[in-house]
Amino acid sequence: MRALRDAEQWEDLLDAIDEDRLRRFRGEPSRRIPVSLPFASRDICAMPTSDDALQFQTMMPEIWRSDMSMESLEKVLQFSPIATIAQISPRPLCIIMNTGYEVIHPIEAVMKAYAEAAEPKRLVLLPYDQLGFYADEGQDAAMGAALGFLEDVLPVGSKAGGAVPRSRFAI
Repeated sequence: MRALRDAEQWEDLLDAIDEDRLRRFRGEPSRRIPVSLPFASRDICAMPTSDDALQFQTMMPEIWRSDMSMESLEKVLQFSPIATIAQISPRPLCIIMNTGYEVIHPIEAVMKAYAEAAEPKRLVLLPYDQLGFYADEGQDAAMGAALGFLEDVLPVGSKAGGAVPRSRFAI
């Protein structure tokens, strides 16, 4: 989220989150903000983005809510996958990542998280941009990769025919 903003926009966002926290402390509801606005906008939003992503959102109004609470955005900023990814094991982990234009999940962060994860794990890099998985070709490639991984790690109907080690945690 930090990489999507210049220094002034980042400080404005942090100030808005602080103000919203005070609102909630007083018993007022969290302020709602747009999920996305164009990169050039100076207004507070969750994810400044490109025109193609904004156009995509308007194509799917029945499944896309165009606003979110500041409290939700605060929680997104507090969450760190790298801090918890090692706890996924012994459950299988498959990360399917696009290698094209991507502003939300930088490839460097995904690679760092993957390196921290324990086995069994798989990283699949596909040649799509951030919206590519919403198109048929990208969806098919991602689903094929996910199904291939599941066939390899799950005992029932798997190619290997082996068993996944059990733990005190449910899969």
